[in-house]
Amino acid sequence: MNPRVGIDILEISRLDLKPVFLERILTLHELEEYQKFEDLGRKKEFCAGRWAAKEAIYKVLDEKERLPFSQLEIGYRNDRPIILTSPFESIAISISHEKHYSVAIALRWQ
Repeated sequence: MNPRVGIDILEISRLDLKPVFLERILTLHELEEYQKFEDLGRKKEFCAGRWAAKEAIYKVLDEKERLPFSQLEIGYRNDRPIILTSPFESIAISISHEKHYSVAIALRWQ
């Protein structure tokens, strides 16, 4: 098996949380989760993590496999981020946040 690794980092302050941006990067369920946060900083952190994770995932996918970000759903199981979109559940991901940055990594075995 050949592993593929994707990583992305994003400066959280660069995000502009306009509705058109949110609709472009979040699934409907992720948008519902986003709206539960009252703190603007936490909202930005959530979106930055999703953006970084989806960019990392794209780096391990073949071009023909790629979906719009708004169709690639990330959730949690046992407090760990996972991909909920078929057929990508087997890709392992991790998301981390620091004061100014969000970073994500994706690992796929082929």
